[in-house]
Amino acid sequence: MIHLTVDGKAVAVDEGATVLAAAEAGGSRVPTLCHAPGVPAQTSCMLCVVTLSGSDRFVPACTALAEAGMVVTTDSARLREARRTALELLLSDHVGDCDAPCQRACPVGLDVPGLLARISGGDLSGAARQLRAAVILPEAVARLCPAPCEKGCRRAAMDGAVAIRRLETFLAARVAPALAGDEVAEGSIPGKVSVAIIGAGAAGLACAATLALQGVQCLLIDRRDRMGGDLGELAAGDVAPILDVGVHWTPGVEVHAGIDGAGAVKGGVPVAEDSSPCTLSGLLEHHDLVVLATGSDEALADAHERVIRVDRGLATRSIIHAVAAGKRAATAAMARLRGADGAAPPHVFHCSMGRLSEAEQATLRGRAANAEASSLKAAPQTHSQAAQEADRCMRCACIARDDCRLREHASACGARQRRFSGRRRLYQTLSLGVLDYEPGKCISCGLCVRKAEQVGDPVGMAFLGRGFDMQVGLPPGDAGMALLEPTAVACAGVCPTGALSVGAAIRS
Repeated sequence: MIHLTVDGKAVAVDEGATVLAAAEAGGSRVPTLCHAPGVPAQTSCMLCVVTLSGSDRFVPACTALAEAGMVVTTDSARLREARRTALELLLSDHVGDCDAPCQRACPVGLDVPGLLARISGGDLSGAARQLRAAVILPEAVARLCPAPCEKGCRRAAMDGAVAIRRLETFLAARVAPALAGDEVAEGSIPGKVSVAIIGAGAAGLACAATLALQGVQCLLIDRRDRMGGDLGELAAGDVAPILDVGVHWTPGVEVHAGIDGAGAVKGGVPVAEDSSPCTLSGLLEHHDLVVLATGSDEALADAHERVIRVDRGLATRSIIHAVAAGKRAATAAMARLRGADGAAPPHVFHCSMGRLSEAEQATLRGRAANAEASSLKAAPQTHSQAAQEADRCMRCACIARDDCRLREHASACGARQRRFSGRRRLYQTLSLGVLDYEPGKCISCGLCVRKAEQVGDPVGMAFLGRGFDMQVGLPPGDAGMALLEPTAVACAGVCPTGALSVGAAIRS
């Protein structure tokens, strides 16, 4: 055994082990892109650099061998800056959208490509569950949303955006799933905690539903006698599922800030001793938090650490923005309940292809199952019509958006995509037998090349070209060559960015 020190911890590893293995044994997490367990090291990404005692040099941990007495540092300001620079160089000519532009444009982040894929595949119930979980008020949103997702759709500049809102109207009118089951969020609050939400408009309803699905007891109150606020009857079909997840509703209650004392409790709401209207202080005595989701909360302007206000500037823009404001208030409430007051949400890196040339637009359009312009003049009446429109989606989102290691590390270090400017690669999609290949996402890590060598495929993968034109692919020669299917699956499995993926036939 070899004994060394990693980040101040004594570590013992077998002779021949790398510094990376020693760091992992000691509990230190060193980021990597060109490393995969069981595959020979490449030392191409230079993300795993560490420093050794007595030296200012950066050493790649994936190839450096652990030595007795070695003192390794895996994290420092210098190392973080070096890794960020390495990532930003890789990102400078990375061509791909992490999330689809339509999803990015949606205030609640609805996974539009996933929704359209479910419609195409005939899973209308699953699509409706996804829609309700995201927008909370699908019937009202389908009628009133200004559809920013369609403005973000890349196909809008070609032959018209996918008619996303009309497809949502189709779902809302035919399938009415409950807000339960698959939508229950992870990390629910244990024990009994309660939140009072003042205001039962779109923002208040979204806040209450989101909190209730995470185990929070919610009391929703409003001075009016109906839920939905100004939405009126438009929200009627959306109300029952919200009540079904445990939200308690008390109408006709006006809250005042200037009356002290809680007094009696009537209809689940504390009121003053003299039966005057409900007080904010009374609510705070009976609930862990109070959320203000009223149209105007100037009368309740008292600052209090247990009072959270919905962003009115956001909530008054449109119904979908109101839902987004309510869900954000719920997120803030959950953070407060967990003791993470003021904690900023984690940074999530997003790569964007930006403006595409006509040739690139044509390539992207070729990804859609339906290349025709939309024929919808109104909401579709049959699943066949809905599927035809959903098939116009060009699948802009990256297939690896949820498990891309490049995105993961870029998010962790706050990397920027455009820090280094240079020649932008063209957006391309190529077929390598059963592999789908997007060269613009390839970081030339070499993992697929080495993996094919390991598997022993007679065709294998190879580096083609030099400099900016270098990319991986099948070696030149017989046009009929193709990787064996097990090799293709193995190569896609080690790709850190989603540049390689197995074809749809294999995935299904």
